[in-house]
Amino acid sequence: MSTHMTSVMFDFFGVVWSEVGTPWFLKHFSPERALEIRETYCPPSDKGEMSEDVFFNTIGALVHACGDDVRSEWIDAVQLNQDVVSLVRDLKKHYKVAGLSNSQPAFFRDIMEKFSLGGLFDDVVVSSEVGLIKPNKEIFDFILTRLGAAPYETIFIDDRESNVAAAENIGMRGIVFQNATQLRNDLSALGLLLSDR
Repeated sequence: MSTHMTSVMFDFFGVVWSEVGTPWFLKHFSPERALEIRETYCPPSDKGEMSEDVFFNTIGALVHACGDDVRSEWIDAVQLNQDVVSLVRDLKKHYKVAGLSNSQPAFFRDIMEKFSLGGLFDDVVVSSEVGLIKPNKEIFDFILTRLGAAPYETIFIDDRESNVAAAENIGMRGIVFQNATQLRNDLSALGLLLSDR
């Protein structure tokens, strides 16, 4: 099976870089309220049904803050996982490497620019740009078509089990991300070629 792998697909928030939305909600609200707010506003925002301005202004109003200030706070809070970036560079020598993120387009692109990641991936699909979100099957079909890759020859990496399960349901190989060392070991166990550090 491993010898047929041609493509590796990465989630961004919680894998390539840190999660920012959930920590922010938990900082300002109880866990129950944080989940409720996230479930109310993030899916329409990620689908492109709610504009970025409306999203940040709306959640900002909940904490009596300006939307632009909240947006800046989120971008400032993002930390790059350098070990994962190194792993992506290693994989890119042998495989197609793609990114798949539930996010707003301008916000996402600003983070990519912040870390100068423009050329790192062969392709990147941002949910709000295509009107589809993980874990819906359609967004996986969409990026696989763009990559020219079959599900069975593609590995999908995400920190959310529901997204990994959705990828596995259409025949992709899934890895639930915990940390870069675990990911490197899991990829090696699948027989992928990884250059030395």
